[in-house]
Amino acid sequence: MKIENAPVEPSAPARDAHYRVGEVIAVSHAAGPRLWRLAFGWAAQAVTLSDGRRQILRLYVPGDLCEAPHIDDAGPGELLALTRVRASPLGDATALDGRIGVDTGLAALLRQSAREDRRWAGAQILRLGRLTAIERMGHLLLDLYERAGGGGLTSGATILLPLTQAMLSDVLGLSVLHTERVLQQLRRDGLIVLRLGHVTLLDPERLAATSHFTSAPRRPAA
Repeated sequence: MKIENAPVEPSAPARDAHYRVGEVIAVSHAAGPRLWRLAFGWAAQAVTLSDGRRQILRLYVPGDLCEAPHIDDAGPGELLALTRVRASPLGDATALDGRIGVDTGLAALLRQSAREDRRWAGAQILRLGRLTAIERMGHLLLDLYERAGGGGLTSGATILLPLTQAMLSDVLGLSVLHTERVLQQLRRDGLIVLRLGHVTLLDPERLAATSHFTSAPRRPAA
């Protein structure tokens, strides 16, 4: 049971960079652009251990600012394209430092991105540290549903989710087989429907209750 990538990529400005599925966009501590603005597709921060196991640390949806993870001990962190990606490089650290003081729009975007980084980190610690496998999946689906709504990736209770089971497994620290069983259980319980790269939340309130999910408070625009 694979969730396929569905959208048609819009035309892109010439300055944007394009990446294929699985392509590395950036590596931790490497020279080059520090931040990208994700215009199309899904990306992730990831660390791959020496034995091949991978942990996805952060998921990015269109509109997000994204960067490679800053991890020294677990191995080189990467910013990966999970689907086809189009992203705008915003410059290296020196260039960004020079722009923040004069570009109020960029400064506001960086503040918003920092808030979302903190929120995601707290939610991910809760998922991996205390929730069961079924709770983790429900919590993640609700989290992504709320985040993707701002990017036009939802319609009613349905979210466009172009991620494979292997990707979901790497986010939640589960085996692919366990992930498949969890998704099947959520379907049997009448909580979700999976269809052609889309997930429909049939009973979001019940899913939130069983997953210990609390909606993030709405903040005014910076």
